[in-house]
Amino acid sequence: MKLNEIKISKTFSAVILIIVISVFLLPVLGMNFMFWLAERKEQAHYSALDEQVENRVQLVTLSLKKLQLTDPALFNCISELALEQAKIPPSSSGGIDSVVELQWLGCANKGIASLDGIETLKQLSSIDLRDNAIVNLNVLAQLRELENLDLSNNAVTSLEALATLPNLKEIRLSGNQPNSIKPLLSIATLKAVDMPDTTQIYCADLEVFLNEATFIARHTNHNQECKGEYSSDIGRVIALKNAGDTLTPEDESLLLEYELQQMKEKYKQKYQ
Repeated sequence: MKLNEIKISKTFSAVILIIVISVFLLPVLGMNFMFWLAERKEQAHYSALDEQVENRVQLVTLSLKKLQLTDPALFNCISELALEQAKIPPSSSGGIDSVVELQWLGCANKGIASLDGIETLKQLSSIDLRDNAIVNLNVLAQLRELENLDLSNNAVTSLEALATLPNLKEIRLSGNQPNSIKPLLSIATLKAVDMPDTTQIYCADLEVFLNEATFIARHTNHNQECKGEYSSDIGRVIALKNAGDTLTPEDESLLLEYELQQMKEKYKQKYQ
């Protein structure tokens, strides 16, 4: 074999090798590089999110120290909820940077007796405080964004603080014994009320309340007692009907008789 033929063979082999590398190895290496780059980018993304969440938790923790709550049970509940929401990344909705940004509070059955200090959480629109030992609601008057309030099964005696709330739509009061429910008539935005126990309320006042209410007044017990007497049996039945109560057969019969009598009187007035 001649020398120049050997050189051509080596050159040809080099070309073949380059082609093989270009066709097979470079795409594999390039793909691996892209995977590595994407993985690094993802790690950097999650590291940034972790850092943002950590910053949020620190900010919320600092804001919790500024809260002046007198009830440890209320503080513990608010702290738990605030720190949970602080762990939501800024890229998602629902996260907070300060406890005062809380819009919802769920503190049912936490042994809470006092709400003092909660008035600083002015963005609250929904509060669940059922099954506690709350008596005084005065501080709630400052929560102007409040729309939904559950106070079921507490020890509330006065509803005056709720009368000026401009956005309250629904309130649950079953299991409480307030001395009056008239303040609720002042809330123009109110849509529905779970009625409290009426043992401390005069029947005449209850009758007026149920007849004047422009919202749904849900009773939990048709046979709830009240102080004194209704204006009449039919006054009691009409009030309960307006409240959406399920009437007894006797009450339905009395109501039917009353409505027929009213129709007769209207007929007489029209054609006399």
